Amino acid sequence: MKKLNINIRSFSTLQSVAMRIFFALLILLLPSTGSAISLKDQKKIRLTIYYKEAKPTDTLQLNITHRYFLSAEQKTYYKDMDKNGAYIFEIPVKYENGYWELRKLFYKMGSRNIPNLTKAFWWEAGDEIILYLSNKPSGAGVYSICKFEGNGAAKYNTRYRADSLRSNSIAFVKANFDKDGELSPVSNKNLIKLIIKSVEEDKARMSEVANYLTKADVLMTQGKAIFLRIQLYVKENGILIGTQKRKDLLERVKAIYLVKGQFAIDTSKIYLSGNAISFLWYGLKSESFLLFGNSNSRWIFDQIYSRYDYKLRDQILAYWFQYQRIDGNDAELLYKEALMIVKSVDALNQLKSVEHFYLKKQLKNYSLPNPKGEMVSFKSFKNKIVFVDFWFTGCAGCSSFYNNVVSKVEEHYINDSTVAFVTVSTDKFKEKWLNGLKSGLYTSDLAVNLYTDGKGTSHPIIIYNKINYQPVAMLIDAKGIIRYFNTDNLYNEKQLLKTIEELKATIE
Repeated sequence: MKKLNINIRSFSTLQSVAMRIFFALLILLLPSTGSAISLKDQKKIRLTIYYKEAKPTDTLQLNITHRYFLSAEQKTYYKDMDKNGAYIFEIPVKYENGYWELRKLFYKMGSRNIPNLTKAFWWEAGDEIILYLSNKPSGAGVYSICKFEGNGAAKYNTRYRADSLRSNSIAFVKANFDKDGELSPVSNKNLIKLIIKSVEEDKARMSEVANYLTKADVLMTQGKAIFLRIQLYVKENGILIGTQKRKDLLERVKAIYLVKGQFAIDTSKIYLSGNAISFLWYGLKSESFLLFGNSNSRWIFDQIYSRYDYKLRDQILAYWFQYQRIDGNDAELLYKEALMIVKSVDALNQLKSVEHFYLKKQLKNYSLPNPKGEMVSFKSFKNKIVFVDFWFTGCAGCSSFYNNVVSKVEEHYINDSTVAFVTVSTDKFKEKWLNGLKSGLYTSDLAVNLYTDGKGTSHPIIIYNKINYQPVAMLIDAKGIIRYFNTDNLYNEKQLLKTIEELKATIE
């Protein structure tokens, strides 16, 4: 056998080259790591914000969600300005898309204020956006000038341009007025065509779903405002139920909520739009009002079930039960039906997150301080019907609810020892709460006024009962069971009186 003489140094060199080639191939073949991984692969979005009017001490708040704000899955992030004058948010996301909005924090008179800097924008996983932002105060809050650059920027700029077109088009609407304009500014056919044309200009630079949802979010808006205009229009014109005028108006209203047929509802995409879900629900609420004179929960439920399918149906139901109110007499039954109908996981989770509003339960025995500092236990209201109103100083809705409903019902039971009215303030600071009491805008001395003792929305009574907004009311029977929680009958004077009387009849 011939002996092989191998130069060890040459072998080492060859081995080194081979190893380098091996690792180079490995890097090419294996998924990249670290900074080389795309934001889409990691399911992240990145926002770099240059805010013209920002001061070095300003903090920005970013709210991000999969579907709706105030939902259980909403996340909130805070950023201070970096040394380069930018606010950089790099956010991990669970879903492929959703919405974000930007706010600015500042403190005034001991309270934290968070005015919006932007409207809600639709995001997609992998977005890497640079936002150049400038804002100025206006009568409507904060008006922002936005310019977007980077990966995914087309849908943001298109949405901003379309929103500006709609909000700044009063002269256009008047010049091209059609008969439905008095009910809805977005009912104008010419304006709708102009908005759609504007969105289509950037169609090639965004995904198909982004293009569709941009149109949906811009056109299917102001659902509640349109509903309120319809109510006022009926009242001012004395249009009675069952008359031909009412029937004609019903057809006009259907056309408004279908955006005049200019924009086709694609059920495979539109369920992703929070604006569209709310808009379609208010359309049904408007139809119910014209047919019955009120919001007929059973009718609305049946219409959602029959008109829409799967994800769109599920999202409208989830939106309704989370953000709107149900007839008190139908609430529990309809909620249980919805749980059986809804199939999509996120909508079902959304429904389950608000079960406390619809399933009867015993109120825990909380003790809270009154203005004198005395602790008042909910046990002290045993054998009484108790109306509980949650509020905070500065809440316009809380003030309106008290003055238009609660104060009148409270006066009715002024000499009735079987009915008690209790208020719970979520004000963070005691002085602010006491000033709210003195103002007479939110409650009176006829009620037992309690305070969350500086804990605000972190108090157990707020957390356990999952109260995410105010005003919220509950009605407790003589056995301490929450019989109605945030249902429609608690926010109407006549219905509340009727409900209290029904519960009084059950006192043993």
